[in-house]
Amino acid sequence: MIRLWIACISSAALLGASVQGCGGVKISSAKPSIAEVPPVGQAGQWIPEKYSFRITDRNDPSRELPVDVWLPEKHMTESEPFPVSSPVLAFSHGSGGDIQFHQFTVEHLVSRGYAVALVGHIGNIGVSQFASSDTNIAVYRPQDVSQMIDLLEVENGSAGSLAGRMDLSRLAVGGHSFGGYTSLVLCGATIVAKPLLDRCAPDSEDGFSDIACRTGQQAALMNTLSDPRIDACVLYAPSVTRWFGEPSTGLSTIDRPVLMISGTQDTFTEYDGHVTAFAHMAAPTWFLTLEGGGHVGFTDVLNDGDMSHERMKSVVNLFTDAFLDLTLLGRT
Repeated sequence: MIRLWIACISSAALLGASVQGCGGVKISSAKPSIAEVPPVGQAGQWIPEKYSFRITDRNDPSRELPVDVWLPEKHMTESEPFPVSSPVLAFSHGSGGDIQFHQFTVEHLVSRGYAVALVGHIGNIGVSQFASSDTNIAVYRPQDVSQMIDLLEVENGSAGSLAGRMDLSRLAVGGHSFGGYTSLVLCGATIVAKPLLDRCAPDSEDGFSDIACRTGQQAALMNTLSDPRIDACVLYAPSVTRWFGEPSTGLSTIDRPVLMISGTQDTFTEYDGHVTAFAHMAAPTWFLTLEGGGHVGFTDVLNDGDMSHERMKSVVNLFTDAFLDLTLLGRT
């Protein structure tokens, strides 16, 4: 059992953040740590390189999903290649977001030796698709990420373009807002149909209600989408209201460690809903409160809270480092 309570309290005191739920987590099959990954919170010396792919969605061939894979390419001063396979974070953007909206986290993690893969959820990209016209989008999203992981396995194989550069036995999923919902489904959360079906209405003009209704109708399918290849779950201001019951009892089935970060000024997915979600999680879970943090501040786009954007980004990166280093590298 690895206990983090004192370490979390110390970090929080330094940063003016508050942490709950750091009682500990059992690393059941921890592998040797990767010496090339620097201490928590420190940017590394590795230059990131982007590799782009496209996936034809198995569920809807009209959807061509863009995928960006970022890898540590070479050392900043010595020009040597990264010497080992990189642990991986698979990331899901928010509703109306984009795979380019989280560069501050991508570049930081890759500089430390991680690989970050991001999938674009076609039908839910950009402001015009914030309330997606595709009522299946909540059903498609987790499957988009699993299809991206399938792609990573192919490209990481001996005949692939990234042969051996990723260690897919060290794999976490992460997401912002609707991407947080996506990550929760992949980590074993249970969709509760009734509150979603209650949103069904004939001739509805509310895009979100239509999506909720369609997701409730497919709850049996949704509850088969947990991906066993994923070891841990990182959530930035996740969308939790209604999807997993009211209150969030469907989160009790998550069976992997979770880090959830929430701002007290989040007016989109709402801080109080995150507190309730945390209370219903049975898996080892860390909950980080950002006093004065908003919702959009988890992206590069803009800041919508009183906490400065630079401070928010540094705190998010620090605790993401700590969580991934623990769950994927076995670092205490």
